[in-house]
Amino acid sequence: MRSEEEFAEEDKRREEEDKYLRDHERRLKRQRQSRVVKFLVVLGILVLFTIFILGNRDETQIDFVFTETGISLVWVMLGCLILGVIIGFFIGRPGKQLGRDKDDRRD
Repeated sequence: MRSEEEFAEEDKRREEEDKYLRDHERRLKRQRQSRVVKFLVVLGILVLFTIFILGNRDETQIDFVFTETGISLVWVMLGCLILGVIIGFFIGRPGKQLGRDKDDRRD
């Protein structure tokens, strides 16, 4: 038969596990909400950028270091957008966010 102390220790252990799981679920929920907000902000910026680009279809002279060319502003802005996305991708390093945080590990 198990003693009262063993039952008390098991209850305490279960309460600690439950608390850990509730905290973990709370952190995951905040992370998901953060991702949704970021996605919506990026989507809004892309929509505004697209409207801005389509409104600027005029051709302009671009002076590169060794040459000069006439090109549509749409292509210049699209090139800047692609370059910005690539730089943002490497600076943000999304692969790091997929791993577990130190806080999520249980000792």
